[in-house]
Amino acid sequence: MKKLIVTLFCCFNLFVSANAQTNIPSITFLQKAPLLDGVLDKDLSDLAAREFAKVDKSDKSNPDIKASYRLAYTCDFLYVYVEIETDQVSMRDLGYQNGDGISLLLANPKGDKVSSDEFNILGFSPQVKPERLWQKQVIIYKDNDFVLNPLRNPSFATKVSNGKTGYEILLPWKEIHPYHPWLMKQIGMNLCFIKGIGDKQANEYYMMFDKNILSEQSKHAFATVTFQTPTLKDDFQWFASLTQNNASKQDTVYLQIAGLSSKKDSDDVSVFIHYGEGERATARLIDLTLNPELSKQQFPIRTQELPPAGYLVKWAGNRYSMSGENGITIMPQSDFFRISMQIDKLKPKLAEGSVTTLRYHLKNLADSKRQLKKYETAAYFRLNYTYFIELLDAAMKGKDVIADKQGIQRRAFTSSIDSTLQPYSVKTPNGFNRKNTYPLLVYLHNSGEDDRNVLKTANRSNGSYIEIAPFARGTENCYVIDSAQTDIAEAIADVKANYPIDSTGIVLSGFSMGGYGVFRTYMENPKQFKALAVFSFNPNLANKYFGKGYPDFTDPQNLKIFKGIPIFIYHEKSNANYPYSSILELVEKLKKAGAKVELFSDEKVQGDLNQYINGKYLDWLDRINTK
Repeated sequence: MKKLIVTLFCCFNLFVSANAQTNIPSITFLQKAPLLDGVLDKDLSDLAAREFAKVDKSDKSNPDIKASYRLAYTCDFLYVYVEIETDQVSMRDLGYQNGDGISLLLANPKGDKVSSDEFNILGFSPQVKPERLWQKQVIIYKDNDFVLNPLRNPSFATKVSNGKTGYEILLPWKEIHPYHPWLMKQIGMNLCFIKGIGDKQANEYYMMFDKNILSEQSKHAFATVTFQTPTLKDDFQWFASLTQNNASKQDTVYLQIAGLSSKKDSDDVSVFIHYGEGERATARLIDLTLNPELSKQQFPIRTQELPPAGYLVKWAGNRYSMSGENGITIMPQSDFFRISMQIDKLKPKLAEGSVTTLRYHLKNLADSKRQLKKYETAAYFRLNYTYFIELLDAAMKGKDVIADKQGIQRRAFTSSIDSTLQPYSVKTPNGFNRKNTYPLLVYLHNSGEDDRNVLKTANRSNGSYIEIAPFARGTENCYVIDSAQTDIAEAIADVKANYPIDSTGIVLSGFSMGGYGVFRTYMENPKQFKALAVFSFNPNLANKYFGKGYPDFTDPQNLKIFKGIPIFIYHEKSNANYPYSSILELVEKLKKAGAKVELFSDEKVQGDLNQYINGKYLDWLDRINTK
């Protein structure tokens, strides 16, 4: 099973007032990048060591360990150096969350001192185990999207020396587009260093205190930082990016270049636009002249003649070794009102569920186009719009592709609560035949993800079940809000109305937050489900993150409903979010309540089923199916 990730959960707290900004001195300009080895370069010894504004201990008895950080930047990099007065390095799973590790937030303040919907959160942690190497340097969030994209270039190092430990980040500005101090009016920043103490405890050090720095759908604290005005002794430096990364054919797109030189000098900059397949579409030459003072210039590039598609724009100096690239999407023309009228005319020709699904896709496309930011490419919109037009064209010719589609697709139903169109994903088995009936597997997604990818990432039923994943109104609600439970029930009703489902064979499963959701959903309607499967979960999650008042499934009174129900539980012995010993206690309580529990575990990181455990799960599922 592909690796699944547990992340911290949003508490919806307001954390810092607008007047609580920490006074961060101007970030020093360096003419060249430091050596990335975990040790502060000798010529940087005078770089100001800054104290963290807040230290938060998981246990009051944790030792006081002094830590400091230093900041600098170059034309190409942001530099962060954290030093702590200990030679003990922890390498826990998700070290940037559990220790040792660093969370770095960069934001576009947009006039608001402490909140923004435009930010990157990056995680860095020392790791040596092969299965955790991806955690060494990763983009965790882009805006409110949980992405877990690895950084492509080496940017993090750790070194123990003279009784101290250095954690060094050399972050390429190219990796975090559109952030660059020469091209943005202002940049917000926060830094959290987590030091593991002993086996389970940690000290958290904050530039600005924000306990929710890794929480989904949460506002974040940051300081609006300033960057020292650059000067060069003997060099020619510039940085470039596109003014927008999605455009209609009538838009003029510019390459914006900010830079300076030790003396007035010039360079010829070649700019190429390549098709997605790599072939060159256009080219032009820019005459770039720079002076000793930092300046910003814009040069139009030829995009109006390009057909709708995804492109890569590359640029490079011919005299000086400066280069870069950005993606850009040329958008297709879209008349959503006209398309809506076309869908109305299809009602007699298509199944009701297919018309509803078309309407959902149209609304989703309109929303995604409206919400696009200038610095984002629009591959999601472009590809989904193309697919939607294919569905619509087929429907106008009398073919119901949605009803006939095999494999994975996203469908929708009309909510009985508020008449909104609510999505869920469905996957049919290989060789699906409507003349047969199939058991149903309902999978509840984890926090930080939705229904769209969870049926793609693992073998959840060995191809013997129809599988669905409800969206259930969000990515971090623990499935405890009424609308989430109604959506799950209505997704099940919709799939039963549109597919040949054996209603006596419905299995409910979920990972982490979805595991808690399994127990919560079963409590809502215990007669509907034949068996339950939960992976790496906390049976009291909602109360932990939202406060009291939600079902606690460590309470024996809440476990009586599980009498006679088969339950498959997988939990890692090394799980950092909920201890394995507590799962053993839960299993004993469930057995005492009469549940038919089968528990499996290993030493893997969270959510990672090895082949043996996955085989046991599929065997269990087959046995449930034949009963």
